[in-house]
Amino acid sequence: MSNERDRPDERVVAAIAARVAVDVEGLAERFAEAYTADIGDYARVRAENRHELVRSARANLHALLEDLQGTASRFDPEPFEAFGADRVRMGITIGAVMRSFTVWGQQAWAAFLSYVDSGNHEEVAASLAIGNRIFAHLERASAATAAGFIREAMAVWSDREITRNAVLEAMFTGHVDADELRRTGIEVTEAYAVTVLIPRETTVRPEELVAPAVVLTEQFHPRSRILVGVRESALVAVWASEDADSTVGSRAERLATELRAAAGIAVTDDGLTGVPEAYQQARQAARIAHALHSPNALWHEDVLLERVVLDSSISTELCNDALAPLLAYDARRDADLVPTITAYIDTCESVTETARAVSVHPNTVIYRLRRISSITGYNPREPRGLLALSLSLLAWRLGTEPIESR
Repeated sequence: MSNERDRPDERVVAAIAARVAVDVEGLAERFAEAYTADIGDYARVRAENRHELVRSARANLHALLEDLQGTASRFDPEPFEAFGADRVRMGITIGAVMRSFTVWGQQAWAAFLSYVDSGNHEEVAASLAIGNRIFAHLERASAATAAGFIREAMAVWSDREITRNAVLEAMFTGHVDADELRRTGIEVTEAYAVTVLIPRETTVRPEELVAPAVVLTEQFHPRSRILVGVRESALVAVWASEDADSTVGSRAERLATELRAAAGIAVTDDGLTGVPEAYQQARQAARIAHALHSPNALWHEDVLLERVVLDSSISTELCNDALAPLLAYDARRDADLVPTITAYIDTCESVTETARAVSVHPNTVIYRLRRISSITGYNPREPRGLLALSLSLLAWRLGTEPIESR
């Protein structure tokens, strides 16, 4: 049972609070600066919106001071729910919002201690009670803010998803309305960049990547408006570009790396009418990047050979003719002819490097190359034979399935 003398005098608590109340404006400014110094999302808030951070810090202080001075009838969650909704519209994540309350609590506790007379027993006792009240306030305020954030996020993201996908569909089918596009923040211009991303992990759905992609694009390029959505089982990003826009590749690379996705890129200089073709080109490049396990985003114009193989009606025939007999031989004999010819091509026809890659003696590589020539009729040590084997292997890696009939 606590001693009555150890209980803080509420008049002392109120007196300390009154001293703090004199400097509310200065403290609110200082707390807001602490947010931006400590939390990345807050540091990225535009200068014209920084006053919102000061406003919320001030509101927290006023609510706490009213509690400490005995003038508050009850805690009102409504202002804090509104702050949560504002954070959604500012592009701040829920994790960052919760972190801001930790920062606020630390700053508030330090501020109150600076107004306490450490030589006065009553004020020291009162300061401990104030600390408990600060964290009790944080519990109420953070819960109300989180509730407002989640409610707004559910509504906003739902509306954004509907609008975003509708606009994307209109762009890719050539029926986009310029005014609707402007409302999404995308500029109506002559050049657009399209990036298509396919998740590398089969368990990840593209829909799961939309929100992270939006956050990433706002972090990487806060001044650019990028339209993100899902189409044909892939994540799609579109933004206004310029002919000499060197950031197109870096944006796609960052998205691909952070989201663990294969990416394809295409750019059109034909305005909105060129977007449908750019989308198809980027999608084809993304499929190639995914099939080849490319760690880099691939530009459509840089995969010309792969596109020729994909678009060719004889890819399957070539695989059947040049690759199928090797696959069948390896399966029957537990041999390694396919890994050997793959390494031979990848090492630019170096017998020594091929031997190192497949862990055999160089003479064994020479023997295997002869066997490949004998089995397929294509000599890998001659240009025509090597080309046929290279194209068949590429077609196979891109998804063509040979019929192992020999």
